[in-house]
Amino acid sequence: MKIELNLVMDNSKEVQRLFKEAQEDLLRSKKTFEINDFVDAIHNAQLSIEKSAKSVIAEELIKRAEENLNLAEKIFKENR
Repeated sequence: MKIELNLVMDNSKEVQRLFKEAQEDLLRSKKTFEINDFVDAIHNAQLSIEKSAKSVIAEELIKRAEENLNLAEKIFKENR
């Protein structure tokens, strides 16, 4: 029996997307801060922080899911 990792791989793409968007939001925040648009600077900085945190959490969850799937596969093989 082979355990599929499609869900994990899809989530990995989501982590990469979130991290890229966080970087873009941070750049927007810096640019708006430079022109004294502090409301937008703060908004974009908050978005950057939120997306960065989400990407870190999702990455850790993916790592744990992969470990659990590997363990489940090992247990399954041992009990056949």
